[in-house]
Amino acid sequence: MEIKRLLTADDFVFSLDSIDAFCEVLAAQGKILPTIQHYRRNLFSLLNFLPDDKILTRERIASWIDQRLEIGMSVNSINHSISTLNQYLKFVNRWDLQTEQLRTGEDLAQPELSRTEYLRLLQAAKISERERLYFLIKVFATVGLPLNKLELLTVEAVKQGFVFDPGNNKSFFYIPDSLCTELEAYAERKGIIRGILFCTKEGNLPARTNIAKELKKLSKEARVDEEKAKVRCLIKLYRSTREKIESELEILADRNYNRLIEKEQSVYGWDS
Repeated sequence: MEIKRLLTADDFVFSLDSIDAFCEVLAAQGKILPTIQHYRRNLFSLLNFLPDDKILTRERIASWIDQRLEIGMSVNSINHSISTLNQYLKFVNRWDLQTEQLRTGEDLAQPELSRTEYLRLLQAAKISERERLYFLIKVFATVGLPLNKLELLTVEAVKQGFVFDPGNNKSFFYIPDSLCTELEAYAERKGIIRGILFCTKEGNLPARTNIAKELKKLSKEARVDEEKAKVRCLIKLYRSTREKIESELEILADRNYNRLIEKEQSVYGWDS
């Protein structure tokens, strides 16, 4: 949690009004509506990421970029966001806050965590009786919930079977039934009746750095490359698994649809 501080002459407060003004200029320049909406979404994402004071700094921009990498966004998508931000910063004459785009290619290629490796991480956490880490791994890999949204995973959300993110996109993260059952039992064992499910004894969320250290240590026990034992790789596994299943379902739907049309054609076709 960042400590609130008084504004200085050099501070730049990022605001909804300035985003609106920037988008109006884009419209006047002839940018089409979908492009303007895309720019607005990128800037809203940063606005929502910032703490309440909405002061924009290089450090906070870097954290925002790290968060987008962490949730599995592609480098190209992140670079589009950076490009949007740089154009906005040019508009408000804050060239000093402009950020270089990420390098593409091998340097930033995210390693692929296989399902077998994911299961080895789970098994290692279970054997070593690191219960909270076990369930964190499971949540990232089977729900796809970003680390910065962990506070939304509450006892109430588990009972509902989904996590609701009230941010700009108003998205839902569905929790598999079997995981709901496990998480309810976990909450009961820990005496957590309501509120955030994963928290320290002081009631705080586990620190991002501590989760990273725990995963790194666990990777050695699980015989998994430590570069793969990261939250972003677990979320990427969730996404790739979903995409594969959805692709297979689409192929199956096409086949069934063709069978239906052929059956109708055999009776009602012109030459039947």
